[in-house]
Amino acid sequence: HGSSHHVVRLGVHLPEDKEVVIDAIDDVVPEMEESQIRTKLEAYFIYCQENPTLNLKYKDMAVECVWEPKTFKWRKRISGHQYMCARIYMVSPSQTELFAIRSLLTVRGGVKSFKDLRTHPETGEVYETFHEAAIALNLVRDNEVFRLAFKDMAGFHQPKALRRAFVYMVSN
Repeated sequence: HGSSHHVVRLGVHLPEDKEVVIDAIDDVVPEMEESQIRTKLEAYFIYCQENPTLNLKYKDMAVECVWEPKTFKWRKRISGHQYMCARIYMVSPSQTELFAIRSLLTVRGGVKSFKDLRTHPETGEVYETFHEAAIALNLVRDNEVFRLAFKDMAGFHQPKALRRAFVYMVSN
């Protein structure tokens, strides 16, 4: 039988807490300044800065672009997009700021930086935290965090895993 869609996993991280994995199977990565080594999320911000009219959401990057691991950049995809899909890694709602970043990235397009992600798209107000920005966009409200998490998980987790997640959420 033939192969199905290729799933690209997209990580999220706090601004000061990035982790970059360099695949040892690839050719040796050329000597690069530390500032040139980027996560997929940081490279997404740069791509949006360079292409402001596209208004791409983070999850759409894998369909529209190809990740270049040697240069740590997204490049416009020429073909094969019909067989691509992306999954943003799950984040526990107990990690409030990280969960808010993930929530914001699922609805906002064309985000150019972490500061831009904290900025209200209509009013221009810059919030101190990602959680405050998510609340302002009605993405997160008290127990709404749990509802969003379960809605996201329900599509691909088994009932046993959902029960465990529920117990974890109500006990933490």
